Amino acid sequence: MFCHVLQLHEKRFHVDFSSLGYKVTDGVVEKQDQFTKRMAGLCKLYASCLISTAAGGAENTSLNIDHAWSWLARTVNLQPRPAISATMIDAMVSVCGARLLAVYGRQAVKLLNALRVGFMPQIRSVTDQDTDGGAAEKLDQLLNNMTKSHPSEPQGLLSRGFWYT
Repeated sequence: MFCHVLQLHEKRFHVDFSSLGYKVTDGVVEKQDQFTKRMAGLCKLYASCLISTAAGGAENTSLNIDHAWSWLARTVNLQPRPAISATMIDAMVSVCGARLLAVYGRQAVKLLNALRVGFMPQIRSVTDQDTDGGAAEKLDQLLNNMTKSHPSEPQGLLSRGFWYT
């Protein structure tokens, strides 16, 4: 009886991890650091698409900076998850932060301050400093820098005329 309950619990445990985006292969759950790296990469790719322009120079109308604003605003309204919340917000802000500040101005500063003042304590309350790899500190430093000085566009951003050279 106990073994049957344990097997059901293990199956439910793995389903919960896979529903969060972890890769589960043959009952083995992906390691936390691999998961956060993969998710940060996907988030940076998404953020890059949000600030990119089409080859013709016209704004990409299907994905634009408004989606980054919505993503950040929705994220502030969620309960933070250990390690991954700080990593994902850092990925989005590091890529889209300059464009958010250019487009939204003071409202973007208010959103970044809300993240720094209101959401960072929540992240720290659920995050173990030893296992998050410094993600919370890195995010806090990024938010402090963004609210004090307007950063330049992210490194590697292609110019509008890139496709015609």
